[in-house]
Formats: sequence, structure tokens, C-alpha cells
Amino acid sequence: MWADRELHYALLPTSQLIAEVRKDIGEMIQTGEDQTFLVTGPLSARLRRDPEAVRAFEDTLEVTSDPVMKAAIPSALGIAGALTQRVADWCAAELERQSTGGGADLGFDVRTGTVRGVAITLTDVLQGSSN
Repeated sequence: MWADRELHYALLPTSQLIAEVRKDIGEMIQTGEDQTFLVTGPLSARLRRDPEAVRAFEDTLEVTSDPVMKAAIPSALGIAGALTQRVADWCAAELERQSTGGGADLGFDVRTGTVRGVAITLTDVLQGSSN
């Protein structure tokens, strides 16, 4: 299943890409298998070459309540060098929401391949964008 990610992510219609990434992340979380390296390369390549995919990620980020994707989308965009000002602004606003919300959401950091606090992942993404 994992070996064909590069071709699969390259050919997948943009409308299906986010659902496929979410499915792959869910499988990694459920099985405990660190297959992140098989996802990050192909996903980064797609995001670097496909502005429509970046916009779909941005649009999804603005409406999602899924903490897994609140961390995964910005970290994926950051790895790809596709972090936009729109996403950076969302990250800053989400950090504010996380700090005043009383609870710490756990998400999936694509960069580290681990389940981590959304706030710490977003902090890392923003710090990486300023380096």
C-alpha cells in the first residue's frame, strides 16, 4: 500500500487528495507504523507543483474541526515550502484559540511523524517559516 504513494499522490484529483492524506495519517496512527517518510516526499512534491492543491489545503484548514488535520495541514505545507501567509495567519489565530480554549488538542505532525499537541506543532511551523 505505501510503496505506490508517489504515483498515487501525483495522479490523485485535488478533490480527493485531502481525504487520502487523512486516511493515510489515520492508518499510521492506528497501526503505529512510521510510514511518514513515504507520505511526506510525494505529498511535498505535489504541494510544490500544484497551487490548486495548496488552495484546497488552505480551504480545508479554515473549516476543519479535526485536530489531526489542524496540525497535519500546516506541517505538510511547511515541509513543502508552500506555507502561505493565509496559513501562517490561521496558525497564529489557532494558537490563540488553543491557549484560551482550556484544553490541548492533539494532532498529527507530518514533519515528525508523531501525534503531538496542535499548539506545539503550529509553533514549530511558524518558527520554521521565519528561519
